[in-house]
Amino acid sequence: MDTLFIKDLFDWAAKSKTPDNYVTVKMNLVSNQQSGDCTYAVGTLNYHPGTTITITGAGGLKFPRYLPPAFATAQDQALRQYFNNPGYVGPEQIKGGDPGEPFDPTSTDKLGASISYSNGIVLITLHFISKGNAIIHFPANGISNVLYGNQNTHDFTLPAYLVSLTDRSVQEPIQ
Repeated sequence: MDTLFIKDLFDWAAKSKTPDNYVTVKMNLVSNQQSGDCTYAVGTLNYHPGTTITITGAGGLKFPRYLPPAFATAQDQALRQYFNNPGYVGPEQIKGGDPGEPFDPTSTDKLGASISYSNGIVLITLHFISKGNAIIHFPANGISNVLYGNQNTHDFTLPAYLVSLTDRSVQEPIQ
């Protein structure tokens, strides 16, 4: 498993992050679906340093829980997910030109996402906002700057996901 590029990304983010700036990366996600369709999603993930929170359990017992560093979508900035639609006729097709992409830009969905990294393990979480807020988690492997995985590494009938992270950025807040 080649996840050194992820370690490098998280090391860069940790060194670049200050209380007054935003460290971001662009996420590109492609998936196949059980129906034979495919999707892709694009958007920006924000870096969050690791932190420890306290969870109060039964009887008021308090338990510390470590949340590892992560890149995640902001609540109001979900990824935009596109679905292939073989019946989609775009403006280029109407004019007799290049058929363009088989994805209907008017039929999209919102997808929350996070990628965490701790002790050499990469975990991807996807939050399907319009599908009853369903959440899935899966460990990711890496090769050639691409992450890949699915919910169950032994069940290849489940959707597989490919992720690339590009366009590292450090942004100062708008004053």
